[in-house]
Amino acid sequence: MATEFNVIISSCRKSYAAFQQLAGRTDDALYHALGDLHALRFRMRNEPVLRAEFDELLQMNGGKSNNETLFLVKYVVFPHTLRQVGATRVT
Repeated sequence: MATEFNVIISSCRKSYAAFQQLAGRTDDALYHALGDLHALRFRMRNEPVLRAEFDELLQMNGGKSNNETLFLVKYVVFPHTLRQVGATRVT
């Protein structure tokens, strides 16, 4: 016989299983997005045009970065955290 306690526990387990499925899809999407950034960083080493575009972007946002990969992540995921020099922000 199912008690109220057991029904609640069962419901919580089902909810957690749904959460795990969503979390897995989120992880996959994040891995894909960050993988593209990693590939871009690698290509910038050998492709001057990409590097020049990145340098221009960097100049628009303060001129330098101690961690260029982190800068790209912030630019893609959290652009509102960057300050653009001499540009009007459009939100």
